Amino acid sequence: MSIGAGDKSMTMIPAVAIRAFSTDEVLPAVPSATDPYAFTFTLRPGTRPEEHIYFSSAPLGSEAHLNYLNELEAAFTRSHQT
Repeated sequence: MSIGAGDKSMTMIPAVAIRAFSTDEVLPAVPSATDPYAFTFTLRPGTRPEEHIYFSSAPLGSEAHLNYLNELEAAFTRSHQT
């Protein structure tokens, strides 16, 4: 998606930060890539959007994180096929 009609010089970059949070507390800040308790997924710094190279972090061990990413990819693939 480009910014402005016909403008190919800029594009929207997806970035997702998700964090579990207790419902009886006040949210102290918006989750970000630097939050050690947040799952983050975004384009990898130093790459171009058309390369489709992503960065993710999560408060999980490496194996659990990889399993989660595989499940996420499968869910997106299923939803794209329907």
